[in-house]
Amino acid sequence: MKKYRFNLLSLFLITFALAANNNAQTGTTVIDSIKIIGNSLTEDFIILRELSIKEKDAVDKRILKFNKERIFSLGIFTSVELNIEKFPKYNQLNIVVEEGWYIYPVPFISRSNQKKNSYSYGINAEIKNFRGRNELLKGGVSFGYDPSLSVAYDNPTILFKYDLGMRIGLGYSESNNKNNAINETVGGEFTTKNYNADFMLYKRLNQFDVLSVPTSFTYIYYPNKIDRSLTASRQNIDRILAVGVSYLHDTRDLKQFPKEGLFLHANVTHKGFGITDINYNILYIDVRYYQPLNDFLFSKFRYTNRLTSNTVPFFDLSYLGYGEVIRGRRDIQREGNNLVKGSVELFTPILEDLNFRLKLPIIPKSLTSGRIGIYFGIFADVGTVLNNNNQGIALDMLSAGYGAGITILVLPYNSIRFEYAFGQKNKGEFSIDTGISF
Repeated sequence: MKKYRFNLLSLFLITFALAANNNAQTGTTVIDSIKIIGNSLTEDFIILRELSIKEKDAVDKRILKFNKERIFSLGIFTSVELNIEKFPKYNQLNIVVEEGWYIYPVPFISRSNQKKNSYSYGINAEIKNFRGRNELLKGGVSFGYDPSLSVAYDNPTILFKYDLGMRIGLGYSESNNKNNAINETVGGEFTTKNYNADFMLYKRLNQFDVLSVPTSFTYIYYPNKIDRSLTASRQNIDRILAVGVSYLHDTRDLKQFPKEGLFLHANVTHKGFGITDINYNILYIDVRYYQPLNDFLFSKFRYTNRLTSNTVPFFDLSYLGYGEVIRGRRDIQREGNNLVKGSVELFTPILEDLNFRLKLPIIPKSLTSGRIGIYFGIFADVGTVLNNNNQGIALDMLSAGYGAGITILVLPYNSIRFEYAFGQKNKGEFSIDTGISF
């Protein structure tokens, strides 16, 4: 553990020692009008609501770059360019976009744990930018270890005048239990059948802040071999109603791969409401900070905390080794009432923001164009789970890992990471994942 402490502390100290103020502005230009070009489907207001500037504001290169990345973060354009066109009596900001292909399937394969037979595979299908209002229709099906079926619809501007959005989803899954203590009690893994419906109404307070009220209802059916004393309701079926309040603050530049900004998500949820004696709370906090150190070196930090109160069913405990992992210690699967995890990374571009366009027969150009980036980074993770009766976090309770990796971005579609990490006794571990680490 002493080696972990040294590596983590060194990485933090190097990052803070290199931090510098890169916010110096160059010359500014006052914008008199804004014109959007290239949006044959997308409504103008979907783009304009992402801007931090308006007519009569003064802008510089840094402000224009930030707004370009915010528009690109919508995930519906293959290219975004902002340029100022100067006329004799006024200056016009031109926002030039190229729309992507909005209907496509994405095959996937995932691994639930370190067991050889724990792979799930399937396909997700999405219709992005439905009706040109950035609405999302999506569905997915998976087979293998944890089969599932789901559909969802998200409308960020259901009442545009009031900046109200809505999300609704339905899902079914057959999940292998991941609680080690319960598996030992019943003599091995078992599968539950889960039905879920969720609805969320959210209010956009401004460009960076969103307040939402998520609700859900979950129906869980247990196999006959499960002792009823192990279920939340002491019956063969758990029915759980949940209502929460969530706050999101997001000033990141490019959400698909941020280099600057702050992300803060806080959510408190009450579950059960006394139905069949189920009654507990969950508090979740996720803070991410991104800071450029210079033009070629960037840093990012993350702290996440999941806290539970009252008697929590085994399936809703905080888990380390499934959704939240310690790179270098993916072999660890632990559960407890609460989870704490921190991460730090330094990264630098190998290839940055290269726009590509391929001409292929039959295939639309919106499917053969996009933005490529390749980044090299070093990282360190540390975390643990603990129960409500723990008085604090001892060093021997922590799991830690560190390593390096390559991230390849193909935007606006997805990214892939190749990482090699070290954990206990410097044992190496190679991993391939889609999406960014955070």
